[in-house]
Amino acid sequence: MLGKLRSFLSATMWLGVAACAAPKLAQLDIPPLAAHVPRVAPVDFEHYALDLALDPDARAVSGTCRIRFHPLGEALRELALDAHELTIAGVTDGEGRALGFESSRNELRVEFAPALAPGTSHEVVVTYSARPRRGMYFVGERGQRPTHVYTQGQCEDSAGWFPCWDEPAERATSELRVELPRGWISVAAGERIESRPTESGGTVELWRMSTPHPAYLTTLVAGELAEVRDQWNGVPLSFIAQARLEPYLESTFSDTPQILDFFSGLAGTRYPYEKYSQACVGNYPHGGMENVSATTLTDACVGDPRGQLDYDATGLIAHEAAHQWFGNLLTCADWSHVWLN
Repeated sequence: MLGKLRSFLSATMWLGVAACAAPKLAQLDIPPLAAHVPRVAPVDFEHYALDLALDPDARAVSGTCRIRFHPLGEALRELALDAHELTIAGVTDGEGRALGFESSRNELRVEFAPALAPGTSHEVVVTYSARPRRGMYFVGERGQRPTHVYTQGQCEDSAGWFPCWDEPAERATSELRVELPRGWISVAAGERIESRPTESGGTVELWRMSTPHPAYLTTLVAGELAEVRDQWNGVPLSFIAQARLEPYLESTFSDTPQILDFFSGLAGTRYPYEKYSQACVGNYPHGGMENVSATTLTDACVGDPRGQLDYDATGLIAHEAAHQWFGNLLTCADWSHVWLN
């Protein structure tokens, strides 16, 4: 016992000497707390209309973005839009008259002469192309060719595939017309208004979302995908994934109607959108994203019956469905409050 005590005292003394000999840590230069004031748009954005063509071989997108808005407060001489690495070919007003503009790595500035009067409604049409490095992702390669594409906007990446005001407090309705390669299908926010073949053997589809929403919740999933359909209280449901996963879609998402029932009761508001889709994609870096009326999920959540014994996706499915109310219908004013979603 005495030997153990001596060893303990020796070790304690050594630690004390080492602590005294150790150099003092330098004081950290911590900047003072500062409020991060969110950007306030000088206009009220009313509607985005995208008309796009996908080029999977080039991993590119091109087309137009028509933006309807009205100025607030004072006459508007210039409008700055978020536009990350977009190649801007031209900008016109709603009547096709050319407008002056300046484009940089992350921003597009549109000039108005004469200035636009407050409260009057206007449109700008931006013609552009991009090989997105953020916001839109081509995945599921077969050889060198991607088999599908998805978008991911949260927090500020929607500007990587279309020009917009990429802040959560600014809400607008939207529509998306997309030209798809042969054999591809798509899903986007809102209701599918049109689907027609093209002369090249592809398809053009038009989706329209009538509920205003932030730009980060705008979405597109398209590709060589399979779809299983269901319904809940008259609301169309669709479950989408690569064809090899189609046999397991129905069982994976079978709890969706019950989940929508539950959150409709909890929130006191019936599920508020035209449809609810859940699209499972490859190479997805998150579990899921609650894009308005059209959740995107990792395809790792889809499994055969034996796999479903090891992993039940119900928690993930319910989480993203809950966001259709908490985050989508009711949205944080700025990103510092995103945890409230």
